[in-house]
Amino acid sequence: MSQLHLKRALLELSLEHGVIGCALVATDTGFVFASTLVQSEFEIIAESARDYWILHTKNTQAFDRLGDVRNISVQHQKGLLNVQPCDDQTLLVTLAKLGHVQWQNWPEKVANLAKNLSVSAN
Repeated sequence: MSQLHLKRALLELSLEHGVIGCALVATDTGFVFASTLVQSEFEIIAESARDYWILHTKNTQAFDRLGDVRNISVQHQKGLLNVQPCDDQTLLVTLAKLGHVQWQNWPEKVANLAKNLSVSAN
């Protein structure tokens, strides 16, 4: 699968009601390798949001009873950040308007992006 298909899948997610922007971020470094917003401010936010994920992985044992984490949502005064794994090396960072996204359906919507990501890695 080409980089074009991957960007198209990312763009489809960003068009969901309430979503402001999405970015694919390297889990290990925080490097943003695809984003639906061209603003450098969003890339800084996406890169930094990866630290929420790293904090969780450092404390995995404390959360074992709850099962695998599906995503991490952090509500800020002016928006909500959602961080979700696409695969072992990539996180999807989504910036959304408060109260506008149906997060319970989000994992299914991200499945197409994750599939494109795994195919493009092969």
